[in-house]
Amino acid sequence: VWGVRCFHYGKFTTTDETIEDLVEILKMNGKVKKGDVVINTGSMPLHKRFRTNMMKITIIE
Repeated sequence: VWGVRCFHYGKFTTTDETIEDLVEILKMNGKVKKGDVVINTGSMPLHKRFRTNMMKITIIE
């Protein structure tokens, strides 16, 4: 376990597309490997920029 790393993502698409895109970016840059856990946080709706009110946990396949 090495802690938390934050990344800014500026595209505005659907939540599902954003998370899929981010996982692919992390894979391509060697930041994650199979079995790693990624926690995405954000605000809903995406375009409103509210406080964090959403969390998605993804296990890398």
